[in-house]
Amino acid sequence: MAKTDMVDRNKVYVIWRKADGWGDLAFEVEPYDGNYKGIQYSVSSLRGHRIKGKIGKKTSRGFTFISENPVFPGEWEFVEVTYEGMKAGDYGNIIGREELLAQVSNTQELHEWYNRNWQTWW
Repeated sequence: MAKTDMVDRNKVYVIWRKADGWGDLAFEVEPYDGNYKGIQYSVSSLRGHRIKGKIGKKTSRGFTFISENPVFPGEWEFVEVTYEGMKAGDYGNIIGREELLAQVSNTQELHEWYNRNWQTWW
């Protein structure tokens, strides 16, 4: 399996950085190979990011990314958001979580809801 195969553009991830814990939800996550190698994604505040670095390894929850960003360097984990995790509040303070959970009943529906309802940067 190529490292880029670990990344699924149709899934919703939450970013975990060892240095500061949970970050934003990330949408349309995919490898970036423009002026430099890295990863690109959109976040819930409707902003796109391109971060220099490399995709690390597959984990039980998603995949790792080694950031070369001077503000947030080091290992990040992109954790696949699940219905059960969202329901349990595992991903920090997600605004609108209760309203979302009232509209979906499983992980696939959750990912489809985000793909339909969030306009992204790209």
